[in-house]
Amino acid sequence: MKDLLKKIKKAFGAESDEPAGEQQEKTPMMDQSIIHEPGTTKAAKESGLPPASRKRDEVIRFIIHGLHPYINEKNTGIKGIRLFILCNSREEETLLNIALYTDRPTAFQHEVLERKFSDNYIYPDPQWYFEFNLVRDQLPACQIHEGAFGMDIIKDSRLTGHFTTAKITILSGQAEQPEYLLDPTVKLKYKIGRGQHQTLPSGMMHTNDIVFFSKEDAGFEEMIGTANLTVSRYHAMILFNPQQNKYYIAADKGGTPDSGNKTKLFSENGKMTRLDIAGALHVLEDGDQVELGGSARLLFRVDAG
Repeated sequence: MKDLLKKIKKAFGAESDEPAGEQQEKTPMMDQSIIHEPGTTKAAKESGLPPASRKRDEVIRFIIHGLHPYINEKNTGIKGIRLFILCNSREEETLLNIALYTDRPTAFQHEVLERKFSDNYIYPDPQWYFEFNLVRDQLPACQIHEGAFGMDIIKDSRLTGHFTTAKITILSGQAEQPEYLLDPTVKLKYKIGRGQHQTLPSGMMHTNDIVFFSKEDAGFEEMIGTANLTVSRYHAMILFNPQQNKYYIAADKGGTPDSGNKTKLFSENGKMTRLDIAGALHVLEDGDQVELGGSARLLFRVDAG
């Protein structure tokens, strides 16, 4: 009977099984790949990425290509990378600032480049630094040139120009030193935690620079070291941004509420900021205090010299 009904429908030109009221006219889809924004190439649009992402990919490709000779070399001796980008308009400058995350200092270095380096087996110095400069008119003489990009590979640890040094003073808790000097010409990242050498859950060794004594460490004094017990093994880090000549602090994974610990930033104007997201940077101003775990506290001072 079912086959007979199909034959009758076919004979009268009604081949579809759909009720007549539900049949819709089929309209061919437009090929979106042929639609272009003014000033963009077909290849760029076919990437499907927004302008800032495309520009970021251009920068990454240039850097990785320039570092090609260092692939699979364990001891590259690379202490820093200085990038120059020729920028001919205010619009392009804005695009580059978005692409390079200038609103989140060091994010491009640590969240993007370091991951790309790992993917491409490129191993810079553990304390390597990254600088970038937007220039007008023409690029300076660089080791590597390609189009609007120039790059110098730095093989010594000295930053060019004058950079501010700072000091960390331990106000509460017991650390290996009562004070720590922060010097950008020596190091750009200072890790804060309990104990100097710790093994992370991943098996990686974590070395702290500003070290609070663990209870089992020789020299630990319970009277003044009790505050240390709320400090994580990998609690926070201070980073220096060469482009801005500023220091920032961020909670490490062990210094967030998710790990049962807290990190707070107290400013001289009375403002208190909770550092609840690992890696989120907060600028450090002269006189700021940082509380670790609710008890240990340190003071940040900019070197007046």
